[in-house]
Amino acid sequence: MRLATHAIFTLGLVTYALTQLHTGFATAWGLAVLAAAAQYYIDAIGHSRNHGYIHRTFITHDAVIGLGTVTAPLTALPTLLLGTPLTASLLAATLSLYSHLLLDYLTGNVFVLTRRIHGHYMEYDNPGGNALFIVIGLLLMFLAR
Repeated sequence: MRLATHAIFTLGLVTYALTQLHTGFATAWGLAVLAAAAQYYIDAIGHSRNHGYIHRTFITHDAVIGLGTVTAPLTALPTLLLGTPLTASLLAATLSLYSHLLLDYLTGNVFVLTRRIHGHYMEYDNPGGNALFIVIGLLLMFLAR
């Protein structure tokens, strides 16, 4: 999926999940914005170039290793610097990682303990697929209370 799709889907998913835990809308929204911004971080350090082609690497696109490279920093940052509840930060960071991996699995591959798992059900720039997940993200934001 496109990076904007990752960000909007994650923003809606995290906002909805955290408001269901009664963390308060301001905390939920702040953590959701951080989780959406993390989508750029995941792609920035999780891709390599090989002969002109961009490839996903296991550094951030691994379901297990990503817990250390993505979830740990995204949990520590708001918890230590802003004083947000640990459970809320941990949930936001974990949802950020796994929502990214879900969308990447649908458009290519992800890793589990450095072993490549192929999905590739659609192209990353598929307009219908991108629109579907953007609508789901927006719907989840609308449903968040």
